[in-house]
Order: sequence, then structure tokens, then C-alpha cells
Amino acid sequence: MPHRNEVNMLLTQLLKTNEYFSSIDKIIASFILDKGEDLENETVRSIANKTYVSPATVIRFFQRLGYSGYRMFKQDYLSELKYFSSHFQNIDPNIPFQQKDDERTITNKLAALFKETIEDVLSLMDYAMLHKALYALKRAEIIYIYSAGAQIGICDIFKDKMIKIGKNVIVSNVIDELYYHASFTQKENTFILVSYSGETRNVLDIAAKLRKRGVSFIAITSYGNHGLSKYSDCCLYASTREKINAKIGDFGFNISVLFLMDLLYSYYFSSDYFVNYQNRKNYLTDFEKNRGSVKKIIRNPILKDDD
Repeated sequence: MPHRNEVNMLLTQLLKTNEYFSSIDKIIASFILDKGEDLENETVRSIANKTYVSPATVIRFFQRLGYSGYRMFKQDYLSELKYFSSHFQNIDPNIPFQQKDDERTITNKLAALFKETIEDVLSLMDYAMLHKALYALKRAEIIYIYSAGAQIGICDIFKDKMIKIGKNVIVSNVIDELYYHASFTQKENTFILVSYSGETRNVLDIAAKLRKRGVSFIAITSYGNHGLSKYSDCCLYASTREKINAKIGDFGFNISVLFLMDLLYSYYFSSDYFVNYQNRKNYLTDFEKNRGSVKKIIRNPILKDDD
């Protein structure tokens, strides 16, 4: 049986994907899945009695899943069930539209997906974590961001905003470069690591190095108990309804990352509002002077700055 942290699955998925399970493991897994939230009332002994195995066999089953025992497994499993049972979603983020859908239907479905995804992220929001993330950003002279996926472009948007208010941000998807920074950067600096699975090898290598050196980092990842969440003490959770491969796009994770990055920027901006506003205004004014102002050809009054 694979250790849970060696595979990219939530507990419910792992219990259902039983190709590595022994016949006894399958019986225990099936019992747990059938019980659902009623597992709250079960003990190791009651599970053993109802599946006709010994209590020691039940305990070994949970240990092979990566837990020290039943209590921690039950806590994570019930939390996971509660998360999914309260998430009201009408649009499948993996296949949000069908071949037969016309343009209007696709438009409405994607609009609904955006709304549902933001609501999902809000339901997972831990404001103590956001406060910790803000502290790390404010303390850092340099913020390093690593993403191995398509979210690198979203990270660049965050970088652009932060640079305009005077914050030094480095974004890269080159593992050697980020691993070097993780190894030698000042401990006051911070990292943002982006990984939906939380098991991306390059991300875990950087996280392990940062943890060893005592350098803070923010993890933007899926909800669950995986490798990245175990390394980080500051996790910001994305909507976690997408599969890894069986989907037509990274809609949910991209929306989540953009929203969380915008929150980090907004919290940082708000922490010293006037100074950051002036920094941004001065940056853009100097930028326009250097490239030649286009104000005289802007005809839309909405776009014009107040003089």
C-alpha cells in the first residue's frame, strides 16, 4: 500500500483507489467509506469487530496510510468530508462545459465557476495564516516565488504590482536558481511556493531546504495533509475540487491563486496605505515620463487621471 504522502490524493480518493490494498485492507477501506461521517462514533475495536479482523490489523492499516494511529486519521478524514459536504458546487471545475454547450451557456457556466471558486477559497480562509503571511512579506527585503505550473504568469502579475510600490520580488520556475536562493538568502527574506498537489518534487526540495535553514515561506496549495503542508507553517488553501489530469484546464486553481495573490498584495498595500499609494503613483509617473506620455491621446474620460 502506498504511503499517503507518496501519492497525490485526498483520503477519500486514496481509499477508493485500492489497487495496492490487500483483501483485508479493501474490507477496512470499504467500511470507512460506507460509514462516512458516522465514523465519528467508531473506535478501533468497533471497526475490528465489524470487519472481522483484529484491532492490531486496523491500526496497521492506518499506519500504512501514513498515520501514527486511528485518532489522527479520523480527524483528517472527517474534516475532509465536512469540507466537501459543505461545498454546494453546481459547476464541475474539471469539465465546466460540454461539447453541446453554446457560447452563452459556456459564458454563464464559467461565470458561475469563478463565483463558486472564490466562495470555496473564502470558506477555507484562515485569517491568522493571512496575518502571518503579511508579516513575512513586510519583514522580507526580497520575496522569492516559485511555481512549476502555469500559475507562473499569475505570480508575475503579483510581482509587477509589488515592484510598483517598491518591493523586490523575484519569480522563477528554474529549480536550480530558486534552490540556490533557498540555500543562501538571508533568513529575513521569504518565499511563496505554489503547488496544487503539494507533492511536486522540486517544490518539496525547496521547502525542505527552507525548513532546515529556518527561512519562512508561504505555501499556496490544495486543502489536505500532504508534503508541502507538513513543511510549511503558513498555508493558504486553494479551492480543492480539481483532479490532477482528468480536466480540460486549471480553472479552479488559477482563479484561486489569482485571488490569494491579490489578497496578499492588498493586505501589504493596506498595511502602509499612503506610502504605498505614493510609491505607486511616483513609479507610474516616472515610467510615463521615460517612455513619453500618452495622456494627450487618451480620449476616454474614465481613463484619465485627475489633475
